[in-house]
Amino acid sequence: EIRPVLAMMQYDPASNARADKCWLRAGQTFGDYASECSSGALLIWGDSHAARLYAGLARQGNDIAQFTRDGCPPSAAGPYQNCAESNAAILRRIAELKPRRIILAAAWANHERYLQPEVRDEGLMAALMELRDTVEDIIVIGQGPLWSPDMPTQVYESWRANGKLPDRLRPMALPYRRINEALAAMSAAAGARFVSPFDALCNEQGCLTHTPASKAELLSWDYGHSTLAGARYLGGLLHLD
Repeated sequence: EIRPVLAMMQYDPASNARADKCWLRAGQTFGDYASECSSGALLIWGDSHAARLYAGLARQGNDIAQFTRDGCPPSAAGPYQNCAESNAAILRRIAELKPRRIILAAAWANHERYLQPEVRDEGLMAALMELRDTVEDIIVIGQGPLWSPDMPTQVYESWRANGKLPDRLRPMALPYRRINEALAAMSAAAGARFVSPFDALCNEQGCLTHTPASKAELLSWDYGHSTLAGARYLGGLLHLD
């Protein structure tokens, strides 16, 4: 049962996520998005973590629009120039496309504003207020558990120490609940639905490392990006049907 864990250490994050088409690098511009990124009644917007979510939601015959970029959370602003300019263009494109449903996702804890005692994100709030004028169903995905070292390494080390794969491990020490409470409040103010991966995956004993189907189906391939199995599991928590 350890072999899939070892294989996960060489996992290809770009697989199944339309890398360099709808998942852009930080230096690319909005014009680099492929035409297929604009097609679909469901639209995913966010950073590389949102890009991995696409892999779990994609199904044959199910078109999904996708605007994702490294280190660029969904917002009316952005932490760097290409991100800010791209986000402004994405909001304009969404107003044109009018998707029925939009999912906003990111590793929020990667940005300093979310680690402060009082979390404020005026850019996200502005984006949510603008989206509610054109989108029927807005879903904000909160902060899930992050890992240090990466999850496969922690699982492997636990297996070496205990002779079995763990169901739960302790994630990186971060203010998950404070971050998610702030995101939930912003979502509610904009009439958006909020989903907390942390609440679904974690309890006092730690956070799940694998799907219910198999201990070898790890949820993350690194510090927090979803594997294909993990993205499908997370997608199931959204109850999109």
